[in-house]
Amino acid sequence: MLDAKPIINTNTVDFEHLKSLAPSTLGHEYQSMLERQNISPDTRVPVKYVEDEEAAYVMLRYRQIHDFLHLLLDAPTNFEGESAVKAFEFSQTGFAVPFLGATAAPFYRLNSAKWKRHQKRLATLMKDNTNLHYLSVFYEERWDQDIDQLRKEIGIPQIFQ
Repeated sequence: MLDAKPIINTNTVDFEHLKSLAPSTLGHEYQSMLERQNISPDTRVPVKYVEDEEAAYVMLRYRQIHDFLHLLLDAPTNFEGESAVKAFEFSQTGFAVPFLGATAAPFYRLNSAKWKRHQKRLATLMKDNTNLHYLSVFYEERWDQDIDQLRKEIGIPQIFQ
C-alpha cells in the first residue's frame, strides 16, 4: 500500500464502471452510497502539518477510507453514524481523536435513549479486532468483491439494523 500509494478521487476511479457492477459488490455499493448521500471522494481536506511523506499519505488514506467505513458499517452520515465510524477507527488504530469522537462527544450530544443504543454499538465496535486492518485494504482492487464477504474479512459487525 505504501509503495503504490493509491488515491481515491473522481480522477482515479471509473464511477461509470462501478455502476455497471453487480449490486452486491463493493464498487456498486460505494458508487450508490456516494450518489444517494450526494457526497464525493474529492471533498476530503488535504493533509497539513505532516512533514514526513509516508505519514502524510497514511493520514490522506485514513481520510479517503472514511466513506468506505460508513458503507461497510452501514452507518448513516448523522451524528450516531459518525460516532460509530469513529469507534471502529479507534478499535483498529488506537488514535485518540476517534476515541473521543466515539465516546466523549456522543456522551454530551445524545439523549439518554440514543446514548444507551450507542453504548451497545461501542461494546461491539471497540472489541479487539484481529481481522484484516481496514487501512491496509486495497479497495481499488476489490470493486467486484461481494461487500458482505469483505465485511467478514475485515471483521465488521452489523450494528445498524
